[in-house]
Amino acid sequence: MMSDAEFTALVNDIREHGLREAIWTHEGKIIDGRNRFKACEKLGINPTYRKWNGKGPLVSFVVSLNLHRRNLNESQRAMVAAKIANIQKGGDRRSADFKARICALEQPETAALLNVSRRSVQHAQKVKESGDKELIAAVKSGEVTVSSAAQYVAALTRYPELRNISRG
Repeated sequence: MMSDAEFTALVNDIREHGLREAIWTHEGKIIDGRNRFKACEKLGINPTYRKWNGKGPLVSFVVSLNLHRRNLNESQRAMVAAKIANIQKGGDRRSADFKARICALEQPETAALLNVSRRSVQHAQKVKESGDKELIAAVKSGEVTVSSAAQYVAALTRYPELRNISRG
């Protein structure tokens, strides 16, 4: 989801120009456009919707839509790939077919889909598994490369006493 400032800018843009990109749905659920939906809701506008045709893996479709709208660096794309490669079956999804398609991608496939190396995805996985929210946020925002973050995590694993040193 967007930050408050980004969301305010989206609301203002939709107020001024209208909704330019439809909200994508599948089986009655939003698969792309949650922020646009919330902005329309806030403005009292009825959004336009498009239904996904069901061809190919759902995750590939959503990634394709979003990669072209966002300027993500390699480290940011690797974090997305690590998240996609580890989506688990289950949750509140009703359709078994839906579950199978969303979970169909492994690390090499997600790396290719997001145009990053498998090694970058592995680095991103290490960063995610560290549970260090600040470090994860720094990679997602583009402040720190995923390889540097993974090296930091590895150093902490090898030398736990480093945790007591301020990041300053």
